[in-house]
Amino acid sequence: WSDAYYYRMARREIADVLADYPQASEQQKSHLKKEGGTSLVGLGIAFGMFVFLLTVIQSQFLPLYAQPKEHGIIQETFAETRIATSELEKLYQSEGKCPISHKLESNRQDLSFKVVQQTPALGNKPSSCVLIATLQNIPFPNRNLNGQTYILYRPSAKQQEQWQCVTSLNTKRKPPICSSH
Repeated sequence: WSDAYYYRMARREIADVLADYPQASEQQKSHLKKEGGTSLVGLGIAFGMFVFLLTVIQSQFLPLYAQPKEHGIIQETFAETRIATSELEKLYQSEGKCPISHKLESNRQDLSFKVVQQTPALGNKPSSCVLIATLQNIPFPNRNLNGQTYILYRPSAKQQEQWQCVTSLNTKRKPPICSSH
């Protein structure tokens, strides 16, 4: 539509110039140079509308796509982390101590594991074994998840063998069994 309007206006302007200056080509050129061209006001308005549309898309429609995707990433990576803790628990039961030297591999490229005896991230919570799962390589639009962690730990109390969870995710995004630190 805008192209048709532009060409219609251009043809009208050319017809007016030919009618006003039928034999003077220099006057025709100077008139078209003065009257033709792009209006800076129009260009500014068009650019402003473009920026407005991008802002609306980013603030209104991108979250509609990103939030379910983020929820899926969190659920899938946490499920993978829970599977890793069950593997660690089996090793812990067979060896009688935390298998720090055991290298856990993730089936996912966006999750890395590290097994340690203690971590300062737990504060004063006593633990006999800790699994730190770090989210990494998360693509747009959920790059904000990169570097977030799940810390699953086995409490050192003998009567409690269930692994506990602490996460760096905020309270809205964290898995239900985890507490935020």
